[in-house]
Amino acid sequence: IIEEDQEWVNIFYEMPDFDPSRCSPWLLRIELDRRRMTDKKLTMEAIADKIHQGFGDDLNVIYTDDNAEKLVFRLRITNQEGDKGGEDDQVERMEDDVFLRCIETNMLSDLTLQGIEAITKVYMHKPTTDDKKRVVITPDGGFKAIPEWILETDGTALAKVLSEQNVDPVRTTSNDICEIFEVLGIEAVRKAIEREMNHV
Repeated sequence: IIEEDQEWVNIFYEMPDFDPSRCSPWLLRIELDRRRMTDKKLTMEAIADKIHQGFGDDLNVIYTDDNAEKLVFRLRITNQEGDKGGEDDQVERMEDDVFLRCIETNMLSDLTLQGIEAITKVYMHKPTTDDKKRVVITPDGGFKAIPEWILETDGTALAKVLSEQNVDPVRTTSNDICEIFEVLGIEAVRKAIEREMNHV
């Protein structure tokens, strides 16, 4: 055990809610950036829950408190069949090593901690073209297109976005015709195609 982890790891193992003898000797240790955690409003418990959702009981996860000097996760594979002895054990450990490397790659590339999985990136900007501006009624009864901050995304997930509490469902659109059909129906598809043709 790394010396700086010794104290909190001992606390975890004083009254464990799992069988330590079933855990692989191989360990994946992840240290997180506190500043980025704070910026994203993430907690250690929330991340641990996401890991558990992704890997279930196959992975034993212990972690430091949110107020600890260093934010550390320690992940070990749980052997569901109990320990194996002799040569088989050595083979199993080699497989655990490879498996942990795969888990590390998977967690860094595919594990979604927040947001919607299908949306990979969000751009915030003020539109310059009238078709993306908001039309408002002026005091004298006329119409005026005014720019306001909007969010555009890489990837679409219309149904999930519309269900978000702080999203305006009236002004939220998608350019994925198949998705519009599944969520809003054929009439919405007709209107979307009409809008796209008018913009060309």
